[in-house]
Order: sequence, then C-alpha cells, then structure tokens
Amino acid sequence: MKIAVLGTGVVRRTVADRLATLGPDVVVIGTRNVDATLGRAEPDAMGNPSFAQWHADHRQIGMVDFAHGMPPVLSVSNTDTPVRRQPRRIGGLSSVVVPRV
Repeated sequence: MKIAVLGTGVVRRTVADRLATLGPDVVVIGTRNVDATLGRAEPDAMGNPSFAQWHADHRQIGMVDFAHGMPPVLSVSNTDTPVRRQPRRIGGLSSVVVPRV
C-alpha cells in the first residue's frame, strides 16, 4: 500500500512515522518544494527540530513534491470550527474537513 501524508508539520511527521512502523510499502511526505523543505535548518516556532533534522532520523519516509505526483490521497482533518465544507479536489487529491464532535 502507498500512503502519502500531506505537509511537514509536527502532527504530519508523527502520523508518517507511526504509519511507517505499521508496515505499508511506501510512506511519503508531500510538500510544495522538497529542496526548500530540506533546506530549512532552524527549529519551528515551538522549538521542535527542523524538518531536515527530523528527516535525517527517518530516512525510511520518502518525500515528494506536489508537482511531480503522489499516490492517491484522501486527506481528513479535524477542526474545532463548526464549518461544513464540501469535499474539494486539488489535482488528483480529495480533501475532507471533519468537524470535531
């Protein structure tokens, strides 16, 4: 199974790391620009390690940029905002916002 995690923030890193330990064939993190993402060396605003540092410790997780294609993805997000949105398609990706209950 191929799994893509969209984004490189702490939550996405945690999800990608956990999925990789569960054994799918491929886990990748999608970003707008792989080189720029790996080039960031400073910690984030909360003091977490830079993505480049994290990725050096998690080489089993690949990286792709959105422009060069990714596995089919269904993105599901939790939100505290009581907004109902219709699923939308971005290229080959589907996005669904799920209000927190």
